[in-house]
Amino acid sequence: MAKVIVKVPEAEDRRFPSWAKVVRRVIPSRHGGYAFEGKWLRRGQLNEVDEGAVILLYEEVGSRKYHDPYARVMIVKEGKLVPAKDDRGALEAEGRDWALQLRDRIAALLPPEEPRPYGDVRSEELAEELARRPDGAEVYLKALMAALRDGDQDAMAAAKHILESMPNLQAALREARKAAGELQWPLGILE
Repeated sequence: MAKVIVKVPEAEDRRFPSWAKVVRRVIPSRHGGYAFEGKWLRRGQLNEVDEGAVILLYEEVGSRKYHDPYARVMIVKEGKLVPAKDDRGALEAEGRDWALQLRDRIAALLPPEEPRPYGDVRSEELAEELARRPDGAEVYLKALMAALRDGDQDAMAAAKHILESMPNLQAALREARKAAGELQWPLGILE
């Protein structure tokens, strides 16, 4: 998909919280803004996104004492942000239940998720298979790094788990390298 540069509008009132993100997936079991997974964007600045991206803008509007959430959905068309619409009109909602108002409507705008052929395979089995392949670790690390660059929440959780489970990762890699002899490590990890 072609990348384009768009300016994400600043919030109407900067005193209150606001954010923007490219929505890649809707997770119905999560509540509020956590139901919308994707890459965070900077409001009031230029951002590089895919043509056709679905962008969720959230802000709070009203007086200092009485302000409510307001969310609207935009789509990138021909390098510009245009309001998203469906058979019920513009995708926008106000009030504390904004996420429930928009959740299913946003999901309908997104392309269907790609099937995950190894979804039923235990993680331990996948890890053993990758360990058997000469380029297995390198392929996994490259995929993980690409997903991290894209802001993928699953990749963030995987990276956090790896770092927490091995507090001294560098030392463990050195030991593994010594045990394997002159094995070439992927991505220059130890160089």
